[in-house]
Amino acid sequence: MVAERALPHLLRGPTSENKKSFLEVGPQDHIVWEIPPDFQGIMNYNPRHDIQDFLDLKNLNGKIPPLEYERLQNQVINRTKRQLEKAIGERFGVEKSTVVYFIKDGRLKSPDYPEPVVERYEKGRKFLAENGSTETAREAAEVEGIKKVQKLLANLTNTSETKIIIISPIGPAGSLYHDNIFYVVEQKDGLFEMTRFHSTLDYPGFLQAARTADPNYELPQEGKQITAAHFLINPAQTNKNLEEILEVFSLDQDTQPYSECLKVIEECTPLILSYINTLAENPVNINKIKSQINEIFTASDVATYKFQRSKQIVPCATYQIELSQYFEKFAPTGINFEQSGSDDPMPTRPVNHGCPGGQRGFSTGQSPQQLISLGLLIGASSVIDFAPFYRSNAQEDTSDFQCPGFKKDGTKCTYIVRYGSGIRKCPECETEATCG
Repeated sequence: MVAERALPHLLRGPTSENKKSFLEVGPQDHIVWEIPPDFQGIMNYNPRHDIQDFLDLKNLNGKIPPLEYERLQNQVINRTKRQLEKAIGERFGVEKSTVVYFIKDGRLKSPDYPEPVVERYEKGRKFLAENGSTETAREAAEVEGIKKVQKLLANLTNTSETKIIIISPIGPAGSLYHDNIFYVVEQKDGLFEMTRFHSTLDYPGFLQAARTADPNYELPQEGKQITAAHFLINPAQTNKNLEEILEVFSLDQDTQPYSECLKVIEECTPLILSYINTLAENPVNINKIKSQINEIFTASDVATYKFQRSKQIVPCATYQIELSQYFEKFAPTGINFEQSGSDDPMPTRPVNHGCPGGQRGFSTGQSPQQLISLGLLIGASSVIDFAPFYRSNAQEDTSDFQCPGFKKDGTKCTYIVRYGSGIRKCPECETEATCG
């Protein structure tokens, strides 16, 4: 989906069209800043949009009532956290993920951002077109499709059992859209839950499934090839229960279990919070922001790999095989982990999952202390766990870092230790410092 995937964070750059505030507090211009070259282009998760959000938010401090500022701040923080959690799930093709919408004044809205959902989709379509997408027909169809979904949901009664199905099939070779997915929108307690699932169906299979769920589903014009745009612009309606829908749409079992994804996210939460803290304090601390995104993606890989090894079974799911093959390049005993010609000790693993564009890391230097802190955080228990992160010629780290300790209730400590503070014991969890 454009808004849910390409646009979890939209470009709010200094074009004439985009200078109105996304915070809906008046004609506040967006802050103009120099976007680094490796933040250019289309990718599943791009920190440039987080940076823009926090710059615009900071610009409102003292210009609007404190309670309104606090509300907007919480919205930006919560959105950033949820989008990173979703990106982690997409990294491994998690079996399902859910976003929540509601109808207000006939318009579809999200608790994560103030503008209507349709407007969000339209901004995303423009961003993709301006940044080189060659699949503009698909993206335009997605905007028109969400308009239809909005109209359908606005007309539902509170007791309606009608569900909306949105089909978003995989694109052709070279496409930005690597995932073969469908969404089920169902009404729960006055809200609308949109849950994403993976399917094994091809285009004809999707059409047959849509007609099975919705006998009135529109067919493509005679003699015309069916396209992704046809599916996206034509949501299906059905009264079938979720189990029947998943059977009809051939649920793909080659996915990461949702329960495992939650565990990985829990492992990465301290890093996510540290990343948000950096954005809140200094949104243009570009090198640190790059490094932290790399750490989040790498930590999610390490956590997933550890869960995989703990099962003591041969990897069989695609994401397990891909992860094992990648770590085998860096983690076997006796391998020299010195990566010549790279500033990173272990390059952030690129993946095609997460549309549009897939995920990749960013070029930046990391020192041994940063990586050891990361290893402690994710519970590395042996030399083999630390090995992929070692780089002997890196310089001394002078950055702040996350306390690797645990609180008395067993939860991970979130205290940020400032470089040069002289702290020998964490004031939050009382963990002793292990180095001078």
